[in-house]
This record gives sequence, C-alpha cells and structure tokens, in this order.
Amino acid sequence: PPGRTAAPLADTSRLQAVRWTPRSTLTPGPKLTPAQQDLADDIVNELRHEIASTAASPLTAQYPEGSIQRVTQQRILARNAPSREAARVKAQALFDRPEAQQRQVFGRFAGVDPNAARVRSDAVDPVFKAKVQKVLDEDQPVNSELAQQLKAPSANLPKPRTYAEMILSKELSQYAMHLTINEPQKIRIRWNTEEEDASYAVWTIQGSVGAPAPKIAKGNAGSAPGGEFTLDLADILPPAPPDNSVSYFIRIQPMTSGRSSDPAGPASLPITITYEKSTYVQPAIKIEDNLGHYQALSFYVDKIKCLDETNEAADSDHILFDGFYTLADGGVEHFGLWTVSDDFDKGEVEPDDPDDRPVRQGTFFFFNTTPAGVNLLSQPPTDNHRIPWPRTYTFNLFMAERDPGGGFGEFMEAVIQKLLDKLEPIIKDHLDGLIGAGIGGAIGSAIPIPGLGTLIGVAVGAILGEALGALFDWLKELFTDSDNPLDDKRVELNLPSSSAAEIHKLPGTVKSLPNGKTEFISPTQTLTFQGLGGKYEVDVFWRAHKRVMDY
Repeated sequence: PPGRTAAPLADTSRLQAVRWTPRSTLTPGPKLTPAQQDLADDIVNELRHEIASTAASPLTAQYPEGSIQRVTQQRILARNAPSREAARVKAQALFDRPEAQQRQVFGRFAGVDPNAARVRSDAVDPVFKAKVQKVLDEDQPVNSELAQQLKAPSANLPKPRTYAEMILSKELSQYAMHLTINEPQKIRIRWNTEEEDASYAVWTIQGSVGAPAPKIAKGNAGSAPGGEFTLDLADILPPAPPDNSVSYFIRIQPMTSGRSSDPAGPASLPITITYEKSTYVQPAIKIEDNLGHYQALSFYVDKIKCLDETNEAADSDHILFDGFYTLADGGVEHFGLWTVSDDFDKGEVEPDDPDDRPVRQGTFFFFNTTPAGVNLLSQPPTDNHRIPWPRTYTFNLFMAERDPGGGFGEFMEAVIQKLLDKLEPIIKDHLDGLIGAGIGGAIGSAIPIPGLGTLIGVAVGAILGEALGALFDWLKELFTDSDNPLDDKRVELNLPSSSAAEIHKLPGTVKSLPNGKTEFISPTQTLTFQGLGGKYEVDVFWRAHKRVMDY
C-alpha cells in the first residue's frame, strides 16, 4: 500500500504442497498470492470504515468492550478537545467524498452509512466468506493425482469405501497421505474397507509420468476388513531419486474371495510418495532410533540493537514491539505489546544485561498430554492434532516509535480478535468438509491432504500481517499523533515432525538436561527493522522442549 516504509524481505518461492524441505532457519514469508492480497485489502477496507465511522460519531455511542470501535473511541477520548475535533473532522471528510473517491479508502464498503458500522450484523458476510474460501481452495495441491480426483464430477468417481493412510505416530494420532523422501525407507500403512464382498486386499503402486517403474508393482495387504502392513520402499523404488522430482501412488484394492478374485469395489484414494533429491545438507549428528516427541515450541526475541535512531523530534527513540504467531491450523496468538526502551540511542542494546535475555517469548504445544477432564486453561495454546506433518509456523513482528496518541498494541489486539472471530468458523467448516468428503478421514484423525500443514497457518499469518501493516500506516494519516509504525517482518518455521529424532537432524544445538531429557535450540538469527530514518537489529531463535516418551 502507498506509504509503507517496510524494507522488502528476500524474494522466496511460495511453499508448494508437494515440495517441502525441512530447515531450522526462519525464512522470510513469501509474497502474498493474488487471492491472499485481495482478502487482506478487503479486511483493511472494512477496518478503515469501522474506525472512521467511530471517529465521526458522537463520543457517547456505545460499543462492545474490546471491539475495534471501542478501542478507537478510547483512543479519541484520551486526547484533548482540539485533537478530538480534528479527528472527527478528518473522519467525516472521508464520508463526504463522492463514492468513487471513498472506494479508494473503503473498497466495497464505500457508500455504506457510517451509522451502519455500529449495528453491523454478526452474521457471516457472504462476500468475505467467498474471499476466504478462495484462499483456502488455492492451497490445495495442484499437481497431484489426488487433486485431479477431487475435481472430477462425483457421478464419474464412485466414492471409495476403502481407506488407507500412513502411520506416523500412533501415540500422537499422527497419520498422513503424503510423504516426501530423498532415499528409500520403510513406511507403515493401515487400511480398512466397508465393501461387504471383500475377502482381502492388495496394495498397488504406480509412478507418475516420467517416474522409473517400481521394481514390485503390487502385493498382499492382508485380510478384510483391514489391518496394518509395512512396505520397504528399498525393495520397490530405485536406490536414488532421479534428477527431477517424481511421485508414486499407493492404493489399497479390496478383492473378493474365490478363484476369480475380482475387485470388490473402488480402490482407496492414493497415498502419495514424492521422491526427489535433497537440497538440504544434513549435519553429521548421530541420531538415536527412539527419542520420543517434543511437546512444546517457544519463539524468543533475545535482544534488540539500535544502529540508527529515527528522525522523530525527540532526542532518543521510544521503541515499541509487538507481534503474533500463527499455528498450522490457522490459530493466532498475540505476543502482547511491550516497551523495548523509552530512551533508545544509537549503539545501545536492550536488554543490556545478558541475564535479562531473552526479553520476550511465545510458547505453544504441538499436542497436549493432559488426561481428559483436566482443566487446560493454564496450558499454552495447542495446535490442532488433525493437521498432518510437515507443518509451517508463522511469526509476525512489528516495531513502532511511540507517539502521545498511542494505540499500537490496543489496535493489534482488537484486530486479531475480530479476524479470528470471522475466520475460525470458516476454516473449521473447511477442514470438516475435507474430512466429510471421504478423503481418507474415516479411519484416522489426521487430515490426509498433502501439504495442508504448511498452508493454512501460512495464509492466515500472511494475510493478517499484511492487513495490520497497512492499517497502522493509515491510522497515522487519520490520527497524526498515533504511534509511528517503523517496520514489520514475517518469518516462517518449517518443521518435519514433532519427533525429537527428526528435529535433532536440523541445524542447531541439542542440549542435555537432567534425567536424560533434552531440548533443541536453533541458531540465533538477526532480523533488520528500518523505517522513519531508524535502523534496528532484532535477534531471534526458537526452542523445542518438553520431550515426552509415553503418554
């Protein structure tokens, strides 16, 4: 948007559902897709309309506590009389413009009566829902056989009554329909059939176009109605992947008994194995077979250094920091506003005492181990166990320079809550719909959509971060004494699994703890924030901890 002062992040390719490389480094978030940008713009347009409507309305109007309108009203009431009147006049001038000019600020909300914002219905806006659905739909795999089957007319594609999926972890109820490998390995598959005439089943494997033919094309999967079996891909695939990525599709075909042994019904939807050369150089670390799983991940802001002060009038900078992180299922948690320093000068580091570092953290669980019925309110937020691995977690960080009018943290909290209230039911319906569509979900709690764990949270974090950045820039135009947005960053963390053995393969440090416990600490990375003439370095890292074996 015009006026943004954020330095551009490095240009990175968008994560693809079938191409994913684990890394422990935090990578810059990719550019928004057109559908994501359209949704972010729509969100900002509505927020502008609500804020301007509140500023133009009588200060005696009643709004729900914590709402965008209430936060706006409180910020205006904190000002002196001339500042209040200046805000009202500026907001009213936006509504006095011709509708075509209003559209430049309010988008599709141009021409809407300002008073309507006070009584806007809580019902789901169909236009907003359609925009969200477009984002979710574009995140489905685009070059897998599964995607083509899902797009086929239901009349031409009988709904399978046989289901199959890979077992990643029974203890964690982790299952998947997609796996990317760089060398052959053993996989465990479970299957079940509802075909009444089925006596047993066979597994079949077929390569995509250009893939080397499998050495073995089929085998016995066991007796109906279902069971588990192990496939050693070293007996099936070439010993090394080809130069170009290829896919193999494993299906379970139910069969009748007798001499003819005919198919008892349609085969299961395919389990997809993507076979490709690795772009990741693995460090020489000895990995034990069974180290359990890490339950928690914490993201830390370690320290902040001032390289150059801003060009604001004060001699020293008054720096604020805030942000949020997004789980793989789209859930969002707010870090909370804090003052880095109200007297920040060039060359200084905060906190200056190493014992006070890290200065900020956010913690969440991959899963919880609390028995049913136990109060979970005291636990950190937990990701949705139905989301398969690999997963991507997004961290959005914002820096601002304090002005008397304030509003930075208050608006962030209100915007996050508003968007979560609108997004959560739509995302939940979307996930439930994927399971209800018969996409292998009948025998497992995981959602077996390739790449799902790397897409929903990424989209929500990207859209929300873009919307907040644009909103803060506009607030400075409406309320000249509000906090000055300096810069914002969005970084992503890609993880292959919660398995300690898998996480220990990533670059970082495995720290030994008492009683045979361990934790994993990533390398520290430096993010550069610059704007308003100022430049700051922010050191961040993450830690996997709370390793458990039996639960």
